[in-house]
Amino acid sequence: MKRAKRLIGFLLVLLFPLSAFGCAGSQERQVVAVVNGEEILRSQLDHRLEQFKSFLKGQGMDVQGKEDSQAWKEVADQSLESLIQDVLLRQAAKEQGIDISREGVEQKIAQVKKMAGSDKEFQDFLQQQELSEEDFSFQIEQGLLAERLYQKVTAEIRVEEQEVQDYFTANKELLMKAKVRQILIPVPPDENKNNVIEEAKAKSQEVITQLDNGADFAEVAKKYAEGGLDQTHAGMILEEVAVNDPAYPPAFVSAVFSLREGQHTPEPVRTPLGFHIIRVEEILDSMAELKGDIERLLLEKKKDQAFQKFYEEFRQTAKIQRF
Repeated sequence: MKRAKRLIGFLLVLLFPLSAFGCAGSQERQVVAVVNGEEILRSQLDHRLEQFKSFLKGQGMDVQGKEDSQAWKEVADQSLESLIQDVLLRQAAKEQGIDISREGVEQKIAQVKKMAGSDKEFQDFLQQQELSEEDFSFQIEQGLLAERLYQKVTAEIRVEEQEVQDYFTANKELLMKAKVRQILIPVPPDENKNNVIEEAKAKSQEVITQLDNGADFAEVAKKYAEGGLDQTHAGMILEEVAVNDPAYPPAFVSAVFSLREGQHTPEPVRTPLGFHIIRVEEILDSMAELKGDIERLLLEKKKDQAFQKFYEEFRQTAKIQRF
């Protein structure tokens, strides 16, 4: 992921409120950094570190009692840096006249709750993350603020036609895509018995034999769809696969680009999912077919570079003190 997006990612994923903590004791009032006159308190840094501990614990890693280690000190330094970054981005947004309405925050929270499935599941999520609703609301607001700042800073970025042509010429082999259908004879991941694997392989070979004898791929696929396979894995859905596509196993991608249009794999393709029979319907390798993808790729890259430059220049003018 590009650096500029990581800046926003920090806000969306690691951001915890900078103003939602009390000031009951001297420890909480201890200042660890000042950014253009805005204080960052020890309580804020400690809270972020506690959040990180909770995250690690959820991943099966317990760092309790290891706070004096060099690794944890580096985590603390990075956490403080992320807090400084949060303040800088918020200040930059204010300077650009960007403000987020309460209505916008509430709409985003409503979307998250809908994705969670129910209010109980949403509350469970907050509890797992050790976030109050106020904390989460602030986090959403900061994420939206960063998103709006990115949009404003990069609004005038454009990609020229010659840039697209040059990129296509230099990277044509890596840009190719194929539209394919597949039939998957699944092998459950916990099934290592030879008889189960051999039965699945034999079944997939039967499919290839039918295709070799002139059977229509769509008709054969339909039988497997009726047999309980989902539509994608039963050849009913046209899929788009790219060279080095991370969404598919390497063996699958390699098999796709060994075929020409209208061909199916001569042998079943084994992946962790099972045995695949793949048919290539169309190869996309012309400038006209790939232009949209190239424009999007170059535009994102140029926007990220522009935003990174904006952030670094803003930071250079900032007065930052660490204690």
